[in-house]
Amino acid sequence: MPEFQYTEAEFEQLLNNVYNGAITPDNLPFDLYLATQLYLSEAIDRVFNKGIDLDVGSPDFDLYRHYQHNIAVFSGAKTYHQAKDMSSKVFTKSGYKKEFREFEKEAKQVFDMYNKNYLRTEFDTATTNAQMGTLWNDFEANAEALPYLRYVTAKDERVRDSHKAWDNITLPVSHPFWQTHTPANGWNCRCMLIQLGEDEYGEITSDELVNKLPDVDSKMFRSNPAKTKKIFDEEHPYFLFNEQHKRFAKNNFGFPTPSKPK
Repeated sequence: MPEFQYTEAEFEQLLNNVYNGAITPDNLPFDLYLATQLYLSEAIDRVFNKGIDLDVGSPDFDLYRHYQHNIAVFSGAKTYHQAKDMSSKVFTKSGYKKEFREFEKEAKQVFDMYNKNYLRTEFDTATTNAQMGTLWNDFEANAEALPYLRYVTAKDERVRDSHKAWDNITLPVSHPFWQTHTPANGWNCRCMLIQLGEDEYGEITSDELVNKLPDVDSKMFRSNPAKTKKIFDEEHPYFLFNEQHKRFAKNNFGFPTPSKPK
């Protein structure tokens, strides 16, 4: 896992700027956005080898470009929420400005939550979804010879109950079940899909049973990252904005953003 490239000096400047009102939800820190965007982009760059070996116009090339755009938009949204949450620590509930040291302690807790606790999991999710995206392209390319997919869990005590219910579900590649139940189906999900031929699949799961299976617990994981062409879905809490900032968010807060392929 790469190191988050945000220096102590940059962090100290961020604290001062938030405390003095230079950084607000209306004026976001570019250096923090860039560090986040570069860090999360490394996940998809590793999967796609930075796009070096991809043929222009190929499904993987298209997916890689969509993922680059999505990572940038996600990074902008994450930066917005950090600035908003850190700014909320400047004043007391009574409206008095806190002493800097009190603010610094609380703001650092916010920063660490976003950039230590959350960021590692987000990197893993970006890696897993990028891997599944390109793997799904292979599934579709090979569907004539290998027409079935099987859901496989890690089969240990850490597997969530809902995921256990999907273990060994076997359906055609084209089945709508895979639109919502393609891993990852949760934070740190370790489930996988394997592709099978006519002589390997055993028994196909009936639609009657499929209709009784549980939904994916969280809406943000109820998708197929190759079909949505997104690493992070709009259901993620980062994509919730105050009414006054929705228009600002539509332009990714003015941050430089890779263009979204048509």
